[in-house]
Amino acid sequence: MSIPKLHFMTISNRPQHIRRLASSIEESGVIKYFDFVWVIRFDLEVDDVSDELISFLENLPFNVDFKFTKDKRNCVGGNYSRGIVAKETPTDVWLWQFDDDNSVHPDYAREISSCIQKNPKENVIITWQKDRFRPMKVSDIRVGIIDAANYTWKSDIGRKADFPTIYGADGIFLENILK
Repeated sequence: MSIPKLHFMTISNRPQHIRRLASSIEESGVIKYFDFVWVIRFDLEVDDVSDELISFLENLPFNVDFKFTKDKRNCVGGNYSRGIVAKETPTDVWLWQFDDDNSVHPDYAREISSCIQKNPKENVIITWQKDRFRPMKVSDIRVGIIDAANYTWKSDIGRKADFPTIYGADGIFLENILK
């Protein structure tokens, strides 16, 4: 079995968190388990991000694909950019939404890699967040409860659904890709 591809999608309007996120990614060991790319879409103008941060991103020990996609329509939580990334991601890539206020659990990469290897035909993996969401049955996974960081999905199924530009979009998108 070849090494799976995994992209972390971060839509950020808080660049001050990016260094912490990068450390979290490195500490997770994700590059040991995946052909990995961190996809960042800054919901900002280019001038809102320092040259120092851009240099930092260009010199990380893993691939970073960053662009500036300021959403002039003022959609909730960067959802406009999420939809673009979901549609533009190549096929056969796993995607995880990693918001700029999240961190990667130290076991995430190992556990997701193991789950993919044990369940190669699955397209979505649901996880829980400490002190926030712990699904125990399918009915626990619903709009208004699930967060973007609670699921990792195969890019192929993400292409068939638009990412809503409203509050609750995380859950609505998940419902749509599971149809």
